[in-house]
Amino acid sequence: MLILKQLFILCIVTLLLILSGCFNEESIKEPTIDKDETYESHEQPIAESKEVYTLGLYNKDEFEYERTFEIDNESFKRNIVLGNKTSKDGSFILLIFNHGEQMNFKVGDGKISNSYRFDIEKEEYKDLEVSLLDLEDGFHSITYILLNDPKEAPSDYETSMELADLFSIRVNLLKNIDNIPEQRPSLLTKGIKSEERRIHGAFLSKKEVPYEALYKEEMGEKEIPYTLFYGNSNSEKIDFYLVALFNYQQTPLGNDDFIYDTLEPDQEKSISLDFNLPLEEESNYFQVLMIPTPFEPVSKEEAFLPQDPLASNRVLILK
Repeated sequence: MLILKQLFILCIVTLLLILSGCFNEESIKEPTIDKDETYESHEQPIAESKEVYTLGLYNKDEFEYERTFEIDNESFKRNIVLGNKTSKDGSFILLIFNHGEQMNFKVGDGKISNSYRFDIEKEEYKDLEVSLLDLEDGFHSITYILLNDPKEAPSDYETSMELADLFSIRVNLLKNIDNIPEQRPSLLTKGIKSEERRIHGAFLSKKEVPYEALYKEEMGEKEIPYTLFYGNSNSEKIDFYLVALFNYQQTPLGNDDFIYDTLEPDQEKSISLDFNLPLEEESNYFQVLMIPTPFEPVSKEEAFLPQDPLASNRVLILK
């Protein structure tokens, strides 16, 4: 009887120890974070009622409210989160500009490149951990730009203009300096002022027929003459960079790597140029970006710019 009683007590003690271990294991488990709920909580109310895309800046799992950062490292890492709130799958290309220059970056543990293509399913969030590298001392005006349907070739005017839609986020990085410098780039062009403004943003037009959109051209053995119109419908003067993209790689505008210019309220200018790049692919894409107010302060309280970046109509150039 004594042995049975001892065995019974031993079984009870063992069972209690097992149960205690289970409770302890459950108690130390970290609560799981529903990232989708986090993303949704920082979206505009319109995302609940309409088919839209949303874009947010995150520091790992935390929404990033700040837009100006004082840094002393050569790298800067944040997450760009795109939400597809539509009923269709989508595809995008991420480009990043430091002032008017396309820059290299790294997504996750991937290779360093100056562009990143990705697909996003309907009702999905795409979280891109983006690292900027080799940042020198000084002021860095960083613009993250997402262009949609990078493989889409426009065959008509409407499609060409639809492919001008973009999404963007701007941050200012001050590396080992305290303030945005007062010096500005020299104006790199003398655009011809239009008598009236018809364009807001950038617009690629046939040279022989002003304001007739380019959207599909055959290169052949000749260069393609065109006119770049750019205008400002805002009530404030803006300064900006004009950047040309050929197959989503920065290419010169005339004799300059990029153009820095200003526009008064309700003003428009134009520049006559020629497209004469050698073509290696059968189908090629040409587009111009306007990246405004690069020296404008941005902060947690003032995160929005007087004007967001804009893209011109996308032009399909056939070999």
